[in-house]
Amino acid sequence: MVTSDVQRDTIRQCLKAVREYTNHGNDFILVGGAGGILSGSNRTTSDMDLLLAAHVDPHQFQEQILCINGFSAPGGFLTFHGPVSMTIDFLKSTVLEKTYEDIAEHTFQDNGVALLNPDVALAIKLHCYHRRADDENGVRKKKSDFEDIV
Repeated sequence: MVTSDVQRDTIRQCLKAVREYTNHGNDFILVGGAGGILSGSNRTTSDMDLLLAAHVDPHQFQEQILCINGFSAPGGFLTFHGPVSMTIDFLKSTVLEKTYEDIAEHTFQDNGVALLNPDVALAIKLHCYHRRADDENGVRKKKSDFEDIV
């Protein structure tokens, strides 16, 4: 089983490469489960969610990233192949419809990576929890949200 420590190493390696070899290395905030892992959570996740600044074109950013060793896009899904493989998703807004520009002042830096301040991350997670659908996937995600919250 993949541990959060292995994922933490994977996330750091991935984002270090993105910061060093693209034009937009500081134009995103790591949100979601991967952000939680870098903030110390012991949860695991299958992807990294990058909230992009308004001026960043996701398609051009992906093309830059695909030129870096260790990245590919099987089936169109941008993937980093490090200690474990993780997909990378680009977001232009959070579940609260907040953009990079809206929340950039509510972040802190961890080894050059912008992460949400814990209170903002918690507010977003609580909002997600209450918006989940009542179907099987929604119930599963709601359980995961609850684990993250407590």
